[in-house]
Amino acid sequence: MSPDKYSYLASLGAVAGKRVNDNGPPFPISPITDARLLPGARVFAIQVGDSHKGYALDRGGPRTANDVVGGSAVVVMGSGEATIATASAYFSEVDGRVLKWSIEGDVLTDAQTGSGWSDAGLAISGPLLGLELVAVPSRTSMWFSLVGALPGIELHLP
Repeated sequence: MSPDKYSYLASLGAVAGKRVNDNGPPFPISPITDARLLPGARVFAIQVGDSHKGYALDRGGPRTANDVVGGSAVVVMGSGEATIATASAYFSEVDGRVLKWSIEGDVLTDAQTGSGWSDAGLAISGPLLGLELVAVPSRTSMWFSLVGALPGIELHLP
């Protein structure tokens, strides 16, 4: 996709979120009483077993989160500062050990080996070169939709 198409898609998402925040959802739903975020805020949600957790995309903050969901160590990486806020999530266990993560420049790096990882979960440098992380089931939604489907979902805020 060309950069112009990304800008266009980002503007559509911003317009849709503003409409929801200003006028409410475009179709009838039960009232949303969970005010932790505005109804049109974009949220990245992951699921591990029966546990769900949401990560606010519109709030900026760190581009990586080491977390535990459903008893499993995960890393969520993304950016709420990009033109199109996106995220991905992976299980943090590699070869029987749980790795801790940070962003070094534009590369996800694990603290234990110093290996660099792409946003697709593939080790692109270092001793773990070529290994692939296991993706965590995820989706991106507006807050009103997510909290309507999963009332009381745990929410990570930067």
